[in-house]
Amino acid sequence: MATLEKYASESDEYDIVLSALLLPGETISSVTSLTGTGITVGTATIIDTAVYYDDGSVVASHEAIRARISAGTGGTTYTIRGTVVTSSANTKIFDVKMKVLA
Repeated sequence: MATLEKYASESDEYDIVLSALLLPGETISSVTSLTGTGITVGTATIIDTAVYYDDGSVVASHEAIRARISAGTGGTTYTIRGTVVTSSANTKIFDVKMKVLA
């Protein structure tokens, strides 16, 4: 997964695309947890519509989550760990990096 970036003073919603973790036809059914140490991570929600990004990529419904992320110290890269349950009753654990720019 790509490293996300933000400035320390920013508080914004970030998408975490999990398509690569899913089996064909599998979708995200629930988000069990999304946490980070030293950085503030809000409650995650499942994105329930297709998302069209500026780079031309498209992510299907229920293949990504969105959460507000804030705080952190400039020059630090944090690990955000999440757990989701899929439509196939699989539990997937993933890590995402958030680089806080100075």
